[in-house]
Amino acid sequence: MQEDPSVTKQTPLRTSPQPPALRRAEDLPERVARSLAPRLAMLRAVLPQATVSFEASFSPRLDYYTGIVFQMLSPGGAVLASGGQYDRLLQRLGASQPVTAAGCAVWIDRLEEELLR
Repeated sequence: MQEDPSVTKQTPLRTSPQPPALRRAEDLPERVARSLAPRLAMLRAVLPQATVSFEASFSPRLDYYTGIVFQMLSPGGAVLASGGQYDRLLQRLGASQPVTAAGCAVWIDRLEEELLR
């Protein structure tokens, strides 16, 4: 029996293994938690009375940050200090190669207001 040329054969759908990037994305929450755990332990040891929280949606609008970024807030929610890791910044300012860097800004007037409360 001859096959009808107008009928197309369907080939079974082959599933390929999940790309590595997707596999890494799926375990991201666990990897982030493992990465932050030592930092959280250190903060709790140094500042046992402080409330420390990690918020994944916090992102400064500066694309030179390359690692953890932070804000220190007053009980009323005012930003008292902020900073982070910014390895790209020094190259933008003329460094010939990447330089690991971290820093922060502290609002002294806001700290003073908090101390006087």
